[in-house]
Amino acid sequence: MMSSLAELCSVWPYAGGQQAFTKYLAPQRIRRFLSYLVGWVVLLGEIATVCGCSMNSAQIIASVVSIHHPTFVAETWSTYLIFVTLTLLSLLFCFSQKHLPAIAVLGGIITLGGGLAWAISFLALAPKHTASFVFTHFINNSGYTSSAWVGIMSFYTPIYALYGTDGVLHIAEEMRDAPKSAPRAMVYSMVFSGITSVMGALVMAFCAGDWETYMESDFPFVDWFVDILDSSAGGSALVIVVIVLLKFVPLKQLQLFSLG
Repeated sequence: MMSSLAELCSVWPYAGGQQAFTKYLAPQRIRRFLSYLVGWVVLLGEIATVCGCSMNSAQIIASVVSIHHPTFVAETWSTYLIFVTLTLLSLLFCFSQKHLPAIAVLGGIITLGGGLAWAISFLALAPKHTASFVFTHFINNSGYTSSAWVGIMSFYTPIYALYGTDGVLHIAEEMRDAPKSAPRAMVYSMVFSGITSVMGALVMAFCAGDWETYMESDFPFVDWFVDILDSSAGGSALVIVVIVLLKFVPLKQLQLFSLG
């Protein structure tokens, strides 16, 4: 799919992305309507992503606080205030365009450094599951009877690892030699993200530990991090890395809004 989008981007390197492709490829009679519709779908999708990442981060922060302060109970209003704060924080970056390259580099450093810190820590400290568990054991605690349907739905979370490549489409007009550089960036990003995502998934599966106990928590990976590192501080540090990385997603989305 990304190769197809990259090919289209090489022909029409416009910030509208899918909206522009629809404009040029749809039948003449309905192209304006379809282009308008696709544009709104893309925009609403970006807005939903911003809200989803900010809300997820807010809930994670509340979970981390509860680890260090067991008497703390996250109320709906407090989680909402954290959500609003995180969203506004992302919005502020849109008004400092000259700092965006440095922010992007920082995001790359945190992504690579945080990923390596997590992988090395877990490979060194976590009890390991067998290859049979990782590759042949299918877990379905969803309540659905169809394992095939559950397998399809399970792609929702890991697809985030490949989501960022779409962002290149929407900044194509800001790039030099966009017909060549934009498609290359999209394909290279997809390949790199795909490889590292598979590697990360394997580390997670082999180091899942007492996954049944973790699944009883609202945020299993928070308890998982703390348990494997045997340290509230160490586990919280890795969780903070996750929160920071989640913030780069809405930051990217809001920047795309400003470019559009």
